[in-house]
Amino acid sequence: MATRDDEGLASRQLARRLRAEIEEGSSYQPGARLPSYRQLAETHGLARNTAAAAVRILESEGLVEIKGTSGAFVREPAGTGDGPELASELVAVQRQLREARRVLSATEDAVAGLLTRFPNKGD
Repeated sequence: MATRDDEGLASRQLARRLRAEIEEGSSYQPGARLPSYRQLAETHGLARNTAAAAVRILESEGLVEIKGTSGAFVREPAGTGDGPELASELVAVQRQLREARRVLSATEDAVAGLLTRFPNKGD
């Protein structure tokens, strides 16, 4: 009989196997649906809960997305699909930072000017 630790190990082993297949793109391309938990369990000789745990590991790593009863789907690799949008957002944030620095500098100058109008109390 398998112990809890053995089941955890089996789920990690299956997750490693699936991760390798996803990363090399041989079996699962971005957008592809993974086999059901039942199919994974039967194919790999595991319990259905172990197969589900393996897929949840991949989900926590951002490799797959579980969509309710539709199944688990391979996600786009990180950084793809966002290129132009992400770049334009970064440029906009960079502009905002420059403007914030300019405003802060002007505010510091104004405060320094006001402070010179106060008599020194310690002299």
